[in-house]
Amino acid sequence: MKTRWPNVAIIILNWEGAQDTIECLESVFQITYPNYGVIVVDNGSRDDSIEQIKRYAAGEIIPRSKFVKPVSTFKPVKVIELEEDKALREGIKVKAPLSNRKMILIKNRDNYGFPKGNNIGIKFALRCMKPKYLLLLNNDTVVAKDFLEEMVKVGEKYGRIGILGPTLYHYASPSEIWAPPIFAGKTPPKKPLKVPYTQLWGTALLIKSVVFQKVGLLDESYFLYGEESDFCLRTSKFFDLYYCPSSRVWHKTTTPADWGSHRYYYECRNLFYLEKKYFGVLRAFRFLGSYLLTEVLPYLKYFKFQHVRMLIRGIIDGIEGKRGKIEKPEKPHKTLR
Repeated sequence: MKTRWPNVAIIILNWEGAQDTIECLESVFQITYPNYGVIVVDNGSRDDSIEQIKRYAAGEIIPRSKFVKPVSTFKPVKVIELEEDKALREGIKVKAPLSNRKMILIKNRDNYGFPKGNNIGIKFALRCMKPKYLLLLNNDTVVAKDFLEEMVKVGEKYGRIGILGPTLYHYASPSEIWAPPIFAGKTPPKKPLKVPYTQLWGTALLIKSVVFQKVGLLDESYFLYGEESDFCLRTSKFFDLYYCPSSRVWHKTTTPADWGSHRYYYECRNLFYLEKKYFGVLRAFRFLGSYLLTEVLPYLKYFKFQHVRMLIRGIIDGIEGKRGKIEKPEKPHKTLR
């Protein structure tokens, strides 16, 4: 019996991280899944990211990667450029599959943060591509050739599934699991598992389109960090969340010692807000204490005054319920995550 593979829209958000995005694209364009389309959303980059991505698609830039051997058989990739307004208001007719011969490039006017940047790609995909699944994929990842097949097979087998996540490995230590957290540093299970919302990370999420119809889009008020937990938690009230161990993705992870002060601010503020929003003030304060003990105190020796100042500001703003983009933060990592 011939397998019918449903249409998948792959959304990759870029912000001044063309080198990572190009390596990610090279791995995505070599996957074995036969029915997908790639949407790169540039989140208002002020550098030459867009030009580099277009040059890569034309075959003029050869990506360097220890995971993926560059091939030229699918290049040049036709780039369909859309300004943000046109992508949202007019769109274009997109015939599936795009696969590795075409790529949509949406150019946002500004850096809107992770949830709004992705939401623009999601809105375009749902209206113009009508996929059964949407994959949100961090630009600082590389994927195994069969990673999408493995997740879609599980998604098609279990009708109640709303979101699936792969095994996330450390890019620098390719055999070591980074997430889901319950398997970090361990051996992955052999079969797919139903998991709570805390075990799926926004680095790579395969989402059925019906989920967006039921629960809406990512909450843009988070700006950065915590929005995927909020989304998965909302989804879990109506659908199952699954972890697919056989699907492999490698992520360029960092340790808290490498984090900028902006990350401490957003994580502390947003996750406190999330806990308070869904579980009450008491649990939010318990979370805050646990976060400080496990994520902050062990790394105090790496802190600078800016780290401490932004951490305290994050605590205060979280308690006060402030949302959105912070004014004049320290420049974040290129991946935005």
